[in-house]
Amino acid sequence: MDIKTVQKAVHTAVAGLFLLLFFWPVPTAAEPSDIRLTFDSLSDWTEKSFKGHTTYSNVQEDGKSVLHAVAVKTASALYKKVPVNVAEMSIIKWAWKVKQALPAEPPYRKETDDFAGRVMVIFPGTFFSQYRAIAYVWSDKLPVGTVRPSAFTKNVAVIVVESGNQHAGVWRNERRNYLEDYQNFFHAVPATILGVAVMTDADNTASEAAAWYGDILLTRELEQKNKEKELPK
Repeated sequence: MDIKTVQKAVHTAVAGLFLLLFFWPVPTAAEPSDIRLTFDSLSDWTEKSFKGHTTYSNVQEDGKSVLHAVAVKTASALYKKVPVNVAEMSIIKWAWKVKQALPAEPPYRKETDDFAGRVMVIFPGTFFSQYRAIAYVWSDKLPVGTVRPSAFTKNVAVIVVESGNQHAGVWRNERRNYLEDYQNFFHAVPATILGVAVMTDADNTASEAAAWYGDILLTRELEQKNKEKELPK
């Protein structure tokens, strides 16, 4: 299979992930409160294959259940539908680590668009073609803070939050205001999010990658502001 055929298949699979989320019924959200997504039971998550199947399993680390992902020339994502009013809950927090950053050079081409770790926030559009997403990634060479469109579609913003192997094998705690990230990239304000996904892939580079993911927390900006007020002057 030539590279163009592979790229077309991957793009089609990506579209399929968003298509499933787009038409999935959204339950009515109750009072705004933190939403914690765990990997205690993988039956609560749905896998979408782009190419083969990344192996996702629940493992114990330091007495906690975490997700272990191993990709061997494969790419598949785990996703979960989450009803969230963005105005009430705009912060996403998670912990993750990678065995090592996945060498990929140059990083802006489809055939090298692999990351050892991704955490994605997915947003609906008026029409399916208007779906959008933010992919927070652990890159190899792109500097932390890099923001660029996905190599496959301009509807996905890729934001580098970890890079290289300086912290490989070490749990890293992340916190992002996905509402601000969305506004800065798309110059618009979303009303809701459609779902959250994680993905470790190594299909385009025909290599191997391993990562671990802890709980993902969706919470309110108010929490951070209150903590800031409590800091000593």
